Amino acid sequence: MTTNCKNCHKSFIGKYCNYCGQQASVDELTFKDILLESWYSTTNTDSGVVRLIKDLFLRPQSVYLNYFAGQRKKYFSPVTFFFLTVGLLLFLGIQVFDYEDFKFATQNEFGRYALLETKFKSLFLLPFEILLTWLLFHKQYNLAKNIVFWLFLNGFLFTIKILLTPIYFLFISSKSFIDISIQILQYLVLFFHLILIFGKSKWINFILLFVLANIIFISDELLTGYLLFEQAIFKQTNTKDIWGLILKAYQR
Repeated sequence: MTTNCKNCHKSFIGKYCNYCGQQASVDELTFKDILLESWYSTTNTDSGVVRLIKDLFLRPQSVYLNYFAGQRKKYFSPVTFFFLTVGLLLFLGIQVFDYEDFKFATQNEFGRYALLETKFKSLFLLPFEILLTWLLFHKQYNLAKNIVFWLFLNGFLFTIKILLTPIYFLFISSKSFIDISIQILQYLVLFFHLILIFGKSKWINFILLFVLANIIFISDELLTGYLLFEQAIFKQTNTKDIWGLILKAYQR
């Protein structure tokens, strides 16, 4: 029996459309359908986010190289992964600060604000990271592959902190130590993944990547400071924007 696909409007025979893969029987959309689709896209063993995270832990190089080679269906969307992990990290981070306030009444508004700036910092830093690796290694990988690499890697770095969040609730009195420890771990993962994809067993590449990892790590800290203190910095230096600040520095 021939069926008209409700997704791509083409005729096919069978339970699934031969052109887009949608099921033949699609009923009226319900809330249950939304929940099932969300659960499936998250846990699907073929292309869900759980599969992606597991592979990034166990065989990260294959994730990048397979996606570059065209295995798009196999992995969760890098763009969705990036934004999903940023959002979840912000949500959990706020819970950690709320718990710290509940236990010790610290009222750490500075740290809370720094966390909220993460969403802007990640978006600002991402093009910088992509540009650096593309300029250095464009002969190996084109711009699109550099973009995918950084989306996956940043999402994975956020995931590491998300998975380690329960430690904060167990040892909230040692929050500063945990923060530093996770930062060191993220730095090591960053450097390791850079070597996996861009190293190519060349010692000069290892040196470049070591410098690159440190530039990115330092830029992350500087950007955090800028986002937190930009108005105070401009007021003290009598400038209006970042470009004026740079010119002021060179004039001295």
